[in-house]
Amino acid sequence: MQKFKFNLENVLKYRESIEEQQKEQLASSIRRVQAEKKFLNDLLGQKKNALSFANSNPGAVNVIMLQHNETYHSFLNARIEMQRKKLRDAQNLVKKHRLQLAEAAKKRKIMESLKEKYMEEYQKTLGKEEQKNLDEAGIAAYCRKAE
Repeated sequence: MQKFKFNLENVLKYRESIEEQQKEQLASSIRRVQAEKKFLNDLLGQKKNALSFANSNPGAVNVIMLQHNETYHSFLNARIEMQRKKLRDAQNLVKKHRLQLAEAAKKRKIMESLKEKYMEEYQKTLGKEEQKNLDEAGIAAYCRKAE
């Protein structure tokens, strides 16, 4: 009997490659979230430093310094809000990629289970054929002895 060949092997390989691409996309989007978090934390640190600087110099306060400090705080607050939005977008992208990866893995597993089913069917057929050959050989040997 011929060797087992899964007719849908190319489809299985395609599904595996899609799953790998989804894993890479997920990893990339997770790295992006981490970078966005780091940048947000840097901005929050800058804001904290600016506040501590303003509070540490109470004697040397003038109007221009207060205006500059207020402008800088407004700028940082705007950047922080913008960065928080970027972070939310990146987190949503991670969720999307996780769902896509789960779907790709599901499709790959379906193909693998189909391959296993076909393999079991092939093994059964092979076992039946082997048993048939053994039975025929046994009958032939018995007939020769009987003669």
